[in-house]
Amino acid sequence: MHHIITHGDVASATGSVTDEDGTEHSICDVFSFDGYSGDDPIASIESSVIATD
Repeated sequence: MHHIITHGDVASATGSVTDEDGTEHSICDVFSFDGYSGDDPIASIESSVIATD
């Protein structure tokens, strides 16, 4: 993971991963929560993966 950002009921995380054949990918996950209290369940997750090689 490179960055984690939160604001209100949304959080995002970015990073990179290398697969078994050596191709590097940038990743981003965005989490939406059911509320703002910090222990509310995750309502949805959006994920993006982009090959960067």
